Amino acid sequence: MKTEIKSIFDLDWKARVLIEASAGTGKTYTIAGLFIRLLIEKKLDISQILVMTFTRKATSELSSRIFRQLRNCLRVLEEGPEKEGDVFLNEFYETVQNRSAAINILREAILNFDENQVTTIHGFCQKVLKEEVLLTGTPMDVEIAPKDDLLDQAVEDYWRLFMDHHSKNDIGRYLISTLMKLANSPSELKNLIRPLFSKPYAEIEGVIPAGDIGAYLEDVIQLRKEMVQVWNEEQSEILEILSKCDISRFQQYLDSRLNKLISFLEDEEFSQDSPDSLNYFISDYLYDESNLPTSRNAEPTIHHRFFEISNDYHELIQDIDQIKTGLIA
Repeated sequence: MKTEIKSIFDLDWKARVLIEASAGTGKTYTIAGLFIRLLIEKKLDISQILVMTFTRKATSELSSRIFRQLRNCLRVLEEGPEKEGDVFLNEFYETVQNRSAAINILREAILNFDENQVTTIHGFCQKVLKEEVLLTGTPMDVEIAPKDDLLDQAVEDYWRLFMDHHSKNDIGRYLISTLMKLANSPSELKNLIRPLFSKPYAEIEGVIPAGDIGAYLEDVIQLRKEMVQVWNEEQSEILEILSKCDISRFQQYLDSRLNKLISFLEDEEFSQDSPDSLNYFISDYLYDESNLPTSRNAEPTIHHRFFEISNDYHELIQDIDQIKTGLIA
């Protein structure tokens, strides 16, 4: 028997409900609404509602829409409905009886959204086979997901073009080194970015705009070269100053910290952005007299331009991880 449904809230919870609809008629919108009704009315956890579709693209869209609607529903309950707002949201506001309880449910669902069961059909089958491997008698490493030939090709093309384009100068070699820290091969890169496709609601934070990356890295590399040059030319003088530094417990760890610093200064492949010990060789630390012991007549550290350049470099690289997030984006 076919029934005309005018509102998502007109649907009764039965064993089976078939909704027939052509493209662009609001299937995803309806599913998102039913998902929220199940959370609120049936008190289900986010992991107890299974939503399956055919393709990863459809899964990403559906997951994103559900997450967005969860946030919209929470906003409506907290701030009230809009006069000419979304019909479902206004009906939702009028339908919910215990609003404080519903707010808690929605907040928990948003917080735990990574536990959602919005998946492709083959993804769900894969999950069941892995969880019930003894019962089903399937091999431990069975894979039923289709092979991503287009993704493989895209990643391999990107990798090849990236290496070719960036191998001609210091900025490019810095970018190559950064990429290699993320992944050692195209297959590793694919594995790194694949989870992002299933979380379209995720936002990558702290990304340096593409047009600014070159200028930023140029400053980083220039300061790094200045550090190396001053160190090579005035190493004896710098070591002499450091050997007489009276900062508390400075001499106790000086050798190990120097080894890390020297390893960094000799690194021409940009395999590390900075040594762990860099903050012990910057002017803000060495010139700060509050670091001197009060129990004896300690002398302030003698000033040297190497410490000041190191300080500038230390401040500049606080944003260096944004290069990684930029490459991921």
